[in-house]
This record gives sequence, structure tokens and C-alpha cells, in this order.
Amino acid sequence: MEQGMSEWFVNTTRTAQNKFSFRTANLYEDAIRSTRDLVAQYSNEGIAHAGRYTQKVADIVLERFQAIEGILREIYIDPFADHSFNESERKELSLIVTAAYERELDRAIGMADNLCSSFVGANPERYASAIAALRYTATVSRARLDEAAMSVGRFEAALPSKQSTAPVNTQPDDVDATAMIDALIDEGRVFFQKITDLLERVGAQRKPQEQVTVAELKAWYTGMTELFELRFGAESPEYKVWAAGLEQIRLFGFENVGRFNPPGGHWELHNLGEALGLLTKIRLLQFRKRKTDSTSEELSGLHPKIAKRCRALFSAREYDSAVLAAFTAVEEQVRARSKAPATDVGVNLIASAMNPKSPALKFSDIPAEQEGYMALFRGSIGAIKNPLSHRTVGHSDPVRVTELLGLASFLMKLIDDLP
Repeated sequence: MEQGMSEWFVNTTRTAQNKFSFRTANLYEDAIRSTRDLVAQYSNEGIAHAGRYTQKVADIVLERFQAIEGILREIYIDPFADHSFNESERKELSLIVTAAYERELDRAIGMADNLCSSFVGANPERYASAIAALRYTATVSRARLDEAAMSVGRFEAALPSKQSTAPVNTQPDDVDATAMIDALIDEGRVFFQKITDLLERVGAQRKPQEQVTVAELKAWYTGMTELFELRFGAESPEYKVWAAGLEQIRLFGFENVGRFNPPGGHWELHNLGEALGLLTKIRLLQFRKRKTDSTSEELSGLHPKIAKRCRALFSAREYDSAVLAAFTAVEEQVRARSKAPATDVGVNLIASAMNPKSPALKFSDIPAEQEGYMALFRGSIGAIKNPLSHRTVGHSDPVRVTELLGLASFLMKLIDDLP
């Protein structure tokens, strides 16, 4: 028995492998029969229709290949949903699913290659788009399967400590999401450059890797939509920006093709450029989210009034204004609780409100301690707030500013604790 794996797990995965092999053995048989009819049809129409033939073959093979994800889920993922696993078993399951999917992808690509080359000959340029569509479908499906496998993993990881009720974080990791979007932008730029080169050198001989087909572009747009829905969710700002923007691009092109040429002169370049703009918007959304999350984490323990006044200023790196706002809030709270007139300000307000002889705000029955509290408030207003009221101090260290905001928060909580 494999080390670290239960007998049940080993037997179940072996049975699953046999089931998967049986279910997929004849997956492409009807595709082969269908293409025989196509060969007869397009042979009569001539080689000029080779593009239509390869597109139909691509659609047939792609349709069969798309069934692989469901079969893998049914055989490898679903049966494990109600069972407990250790880490070794989870990793083994993930490896088995990945290996099975990769084998089927290679098989589908080989099938498309054989079926296409049987008609157009050994000329990969003519059916490069079919292969590209398969690869894009594989990328999206693989991501979904990986998410499903990780769900099993999260379930299993929680099993050893069944008493634990800590929530599992299933949200996208911001750093990984940002890296993914950067990679998509780079890929889109490569497409853009290829199309530009094609349009500038019409009729020139090009290598297959230098070409871009309509089917390849379509697969890219479709793959992006499915990837964003999978990665972020259909209700996420990222998905909504992409889906709504893509629909606007489609409608704009549909309504205006033939009426005028877009900037740049070509609709393919215009649409792709707009799509890259959408990716950049999503990239900025991620940046703002990370910045907001970071700020919220840094200011999470502050008094609510301090956090409310200072969060936006701190996030915008307006550090002088953030500190001034914090200690102004303290001063206002002192005035409100002591019922002092609006004319009492600054250190004079503190002295009158906390004077040990007759304090309106009494922190301690011991005169020396009450005087200490007064000195704490008075020093904070005099040394921190007042200079900012009259000149630019130039706070630039976010750590130091966070500490100052923490001091203001501490003073506010002292006031809140008063009877």
C-alpha cells in the first residue's frame, strides 16, 4: 500500500482510473465518423474550403473534449466529497486528476491534428486556431478542476481538528490575482502586436507562431470571461467590469461596422485595445482593493471616530492631515464631555476640563494621577496637534503616523471609559 494512504483511498482511486478509461475510450468515435462525411463534402468543394472544414473539425473535437471536465468531476471529485483524507491523499488525488486531464488534452490535440491533416496535409498553419481553442478550453477547465480539488483539500485539512470553527478563506489571493491579470495583459499585448504586424505585412510569409486567427481571438475573449467568473465570481466587480465592457465593445462594433473606421483603422485592433483597457481597469481595482485592505488592517483597532476621520487621509498618504484630524477629534470629545464653551481650545481646554482641583473629566480620585492624565492630554494637544494647526510638519513615515493615531485612539477610549 502507498505510504500515508488508506486502503480505501488506494482502492477507490484505482477503480476510478478504470472507470475513467472505460468512459473515455470511445469518446471521439462519433467525431471520426462525422469528419468522414465532412471530408466527402469538402473534397468536392475543393481545397479553398479547407478553412471551413478545419473549423468544423475543431468544433466537433472541442465539443467532445469539453465532456472531460464533467467526467473527471463525476469519477474523481464527487465520490470523495463525504470522506476524510490526509494531506498525502489530497496531493495524490490532485496529481491523478491533473495527469488524466493532461493525457486527454494531448489526445484531443492529436485527434484534431490527425483529422485536419488528413484533409489539408501536414500544414499546421491551417488548423492552428483549432489547437488554440482546445488549449484555451483546457486552461479554464483545469482551473475549475483545480478549484474543486482544493475544496476537497480544505475539507480534509479541517478534519484533524473537528472542534475548530475557524472560517476557511476561499477568496482569491490578491497577489496571485494581480499576477494573473498582469499575465493576461501581457498576452493581450502579444496578440495586439501580432495583429498589427499582420495588417502591416499583408501577403507576407509568416511562421505559424506569428499568426493570429479569428477563432483564436474568439477563444481568448471567451476564455477571459470564463476565467474571471471562475476566479472572482459572477457578482464580483472584476467580472462585472469585464462582462459589461465586453458587451459594450460588441455592441459598438456591431452598430458601427461599415459606417466608419475606428481609431487605428481596424476593428480587430480597436476591440482588442478596448479589451486591454478593461484589463487595466481590473488591475486598478485589484490595486485599490489591496490598498484599502492594507489600510483597514493597519487601522482596524482604532477608536471608531478616529478611524472614520483618518482612514481616507491615511490611505491617500495625507499623513499631516490624518494626525491633525485625529487629535482634533480628541479635542472635540473633551469639549463635548466637559460641556466647555466653543471658545475653550487647545491646552487651555485641557487644563480647565481636567484640573485636579475641580475636574469636569475625572480619571482618578488620586490628585497626582489626575494630574498625570491631564499632562498626557495636554502634551498630546500641545506637542502633536498644535504644530499641525499652524504649519506643515511633514509626517512621512506610515508606521510613525499609525502610532500617533493609536495614541489619539487611546485618549478617545479613556474618555469613553469615564462614567
